Amino acid sequence: MEDLFTKPDLEALMSKQRSACLSMFMPAVQAGQEVRQNPTRFKNLLTSAERLLSENPGPTPLPKDFFGPLRALTHDNLFWSNQSRGLAIFRSPGMIRTYRLPAPFRELVIAADHFHVKPLISFLRRLQKFYVLALSMKEVRLMECSLQQVLEVNIPDMPGSMEEALRYDEPQNRLQFRTGTDRIGDKPSAAIFHSHGTGLEETKDDILRYFKLVNKALEQFLQQGKDPLILAGVDYLLPIYEEANTYPHLQKVGIPGNPEGWTPEELKKQAWPKIERLLSERAASAISDYEEKAVRLPGSKDVREIAASAYHARVDSLLLSEDEEVWGVFDREKDEAKVSPGGSRMGSYDLLNFAAIYTLANGGTVIPLPRARVPGRAQAAALFRY
Repeated sequence: MEDLFTKPDLEALMSKQRSACLSMFMPAVQAGQEVRQNPTRFKNLLTSAERLLSENPGPTPLPKDFFGPLRALTHDNLFWSNQSRGLAIFRSPGMIRTYRLPAPFRELVIAADHFHVKPLISFLRRLQKFYVLALSMKEVRLMECSLQQVLEVNIPDMPGSMEEALRYDEPQNRLQFRTGTDRIGDKPSAAIFHSHGTGLEETKDDILRYFKLVNKALEQFLQQGKDPLILAGVDYLLPIYEEANTYPHLQKVGIPGNPEGWTPEELKKQAWPKIERLLSERAASAISDYEEKAVRLPGSKDVREIAASAYHARVDSLLLSEDEEVWGVFDREKDEAKVSPGGSRMGSYDLLNFAAIYTLANGGTVIPLPRARVPGRAQAAALFRY
């Protein structure tokens, strides 16, 4: 089972500051006998959290029942038997949030005056919304998808089939529609259209008119959107639709095959590898963009300078390591970030997370990457506004 996690959820977590904020992450088992490991693993995390907060009490005493809801969760068998690949839990006075998500989080417990959301920033970047347009002569369907869900969308004025789209064409060009095992060229076709014209070329022209009507309805629905659109259809239909298309974010690589009978979930599953490739290309583009701008714009790879600059809204774009933490604190009175000696966690938190929160809160861009892909293999690399 999965819980939806959206950008407003992230913003709500980032806005919770200046109080005791406990963040807990763990991988989870979804099925089989191993699901019994889930509550045991959580109990161990909870023990670590209690010790962490007892050794590093904040300026305000914790409510007496602070750990009560978390302890009660260890006995919720239904909750533990319905997990996804990872679990994130956030607790502060008066608030508890749990998110079962398709991401195998590393085990991590952090107590600070703000929540640790860096793993969720990485996750949210993979929640790219995209569309799948399933095309055939008999039907047109549009799926609105993300990593977590898929919905079939009804679009006003969208023709339901080629026959419906061309039904009211001029009488001299009206087509007779039938399905069967006829062939176009040397390929079997689900439908052949007989007219008074020149055969195959006129058939292509008719399909193009059909797809232009589909594109018109789709364009009105998507308007100025920037979400990727992926086509699903037999090979010879895809280039015809590309000719009719005016949506600038149609992807070059479609899903080949007759989509009739494919479920929305099957369409999303086939499209997802193409979206992953697109996200990887965007990350590579962001790295190239950073390297090009770093020559002429102010910036830094020093985590302490980046954290302080983010706090003061100077960071425009931030590339950071998603698979490690830099333990330290930001001293607001002295206006400086300090890295903990020897990487000690006592009384400290992740400065990369701190920088990410303030960068996003001030309209900047944060791109988590594997350390090996961060420019200079640094823990972070930032471009400043001034």
